[in-house]
Amino acid sequence: MLDKYIYDSRIPGPKLLLLGAIHGNETAGTKAIRKLMSALDNNEINLKSGSLVLLPVCNPLAYEHGVRFMEKNLNRLINLYVAPSCPEEEFAHEVATEILNNDYVLDMHSTHNAGEPPFVFLDYPSDENRKLVSAAAASYVICNWPGIYKDAPIADYCTEYFAHKSGKSCITLECGYHYDHAAEEVAFASIVNLLIKLGMTAGEFTEQPKTYLKLEKVVIKEKPGKLLKNYKHLDEISAGEVIGRYDDGEEFAAPDNGYILIPNHEAAVQSEWFYLATAA
Repeated sequence: MLDKYIYDSRIPGPKLLLLGAIHGNETAGTKAIRKLMSALDNNEINLKSGSLVLLPVCNPLAYEHGVRFMEKNLNRLINLYVAPSCPEEEFAHEVATEILNNDYVLDMHSTHNAGEPPFVFLDYPSDENRKLVSAAAASYVICNWPGIYKDAPIADYCTEYFAHKSGKSCITLECGYHYDHAAEEVAFASIVNLLIKLGMTAGEFTEQPKTYLKLEKVVIKEKPGKLLKNYKHLDEISAGEVIGRYDDGEEFAAPDNGYILIPNHEAAVQSEWFYLATAA
């Protein structure tokens, strides 16, 4: 069973679910949730309406080992399981159950390259999801994630997908580099701002200006190879620019001007290598 914490104002209002460590080595959300719990316990933050459900560590096995996942990527599994085949399917079932029991979900992650700015995924641009995005302490909004996975060889049952099909609102916040303390600060600031936005706590709401990008393609690393530059998230690329080269000499070139997103220099074969995006 996942550790779960509930804070209920006992006054009707939004039901907000906060998720940390869906990937075990992405702990900014975990630390921010625990900081929030301390503030709530010490009456530094008070709920004036609604309720909070907190899952600081959604993949405790991976968290214990400091890795992304153990057997399967939890954020490709979020669903209900009658007979889970591995621990990560058990965790996915618990997360999915909590999504069903709440109105809003903030799923907090971090990235694997130092110096990368925080950003937020807006997979399903409803008014309620845009409300969540407005509270994020991030300047970049990435759209069309479901569109690029439609024809990808990897199934994508992430938190946003499950929430959307269940009539709930959910966004994924990438808080910055795994090991940068600033990522925890981004996560915590986003939580507090969202509580204010939803009318759950008192305070002054602030919104950062947002730049919107549209995902065009996920590139799966089909065989051994490497990226040709030390690409970082949101680096600009030019049409025809050779981004990656496989060991057998085959190259992948950018089809258009745009941006490279979430490049993974250590990507395993048959996993996501990088993403391509254009200005929305």
